Amino acid sequence: MSEYLAPAIAELGGLAHGDVAGQVFHQYASFCDAQLHNPDLNADFDRIRRMRDTRAKEMEHFKQLARTTKDKSLKDKYVKEFRKTSKWFNLDEKEYDRLRIARESFMTQSLENYLLALSASDSNDNDVLRFFALWLEFADSELANTSVGKHLASVPTAKFVRLMNQLSSRLQSDQTAFQELLSDLVLHIAIDHPYHSMHHISAGSSSISATASESARSRMNAARAIAGKLKVASDRETSINWHNISSTDRLYDRLAKLHDNKGPRDTAFRAGRDLALDDYPEGKALTTRIKDFKLPPPTMDIPVRYDKIYSKVPRIMGFLPKMRIANGLSAPKIVVARCSDGQSFKQLVR
Repeated sequence: MSEYLAPAIAELGGLAHGDVAGQVFHQYASFCDAQLHNPDLNADFDRIRRMRDTRAKEMEHFKQLARTTKDKSLKDKYVKEFRKTSKWFNLDEKEYDRLRIARESFMTQSLENYLLALSASDSNDNDVLRFFALWLEFADSELANTSVGKHLASVPTAKFVRLMNQLSSRLQSDQTAFQELLSDLVLHIAIDHPYHSMHHISAGSSSISATASESARSRMNAARAIAGKLKVASDRETSINWHNISSTDRLYDRLAKLHDNKGPRDTAFRAGRDLALDDYPEGKALTTRIKDFKLPPPTMDIPVRYDKIYSKVPRIMGFLPKMRIANGLSAPKIVVARCSDGQSFKQLVR
């Protein structure tokens, strides 16, 4: 760090953009990450921590014995052992602090330089995967979140889009530094790249069963808080996108839940059957309203745009008149969407 990496940072002279800067930041982050997870260094740290904890217990033990014994010779012996153990404890404490500070430095430098590399250039975009794994590992660390908060906003949200599923699944309604940073990041991804992210928030903010876990309820509340911000966003395009996407998702959800609750021999919803969408209110609502929302199919692979402009994305113009019932207890439906560019997209609604 002192002989190569720190001088390389200094050589940049404050340069924060470009492939050269990106490569320097990437190398610095990768080195610190490797040192942080070095098995030998971690073993040393764990060994010193255990020794320190053992010494602390021994000190308390001898201190208690010296305090309670009435025998002067034994008391002197225990005091002597206490002082001896204290000296060893102080040595272990200094070594523990040295290793702890080194680990904290590796952690913060790794997080910060991964973000700087992502911000500097597009040469090391896969760093976003390692960054997020590292951030999750130290999500409870105040130091880690302070480091992340320094540079997170400088990274284009396009680089986080591929992690939208993982990011949204980690949302909780806790008022922690990690959750504040995470929810803000998810919100800005949704604003910048609505077709890649708003479906996740819509799904996450949907009602859940009464038997759902506390964690699931917390995740739902966090998603609903983000949904509320999208709904009243000052940017009119964002609020319209949210209204259209969340409304469309509700139409799909109602169609997914459609079944006639009859026995397996009588049901119209047998696997393999083709049914007219317009014969059912849920299907008719989807076919008649979908065109007004002017959205691409949720299953469409849309390239992520760094300029955040998605005005030329193909839109759903309608559906083929028939839906097919697929295998499954909930009678999943297969519908085929037709787009403005002539493409057709088969969708499983369940």
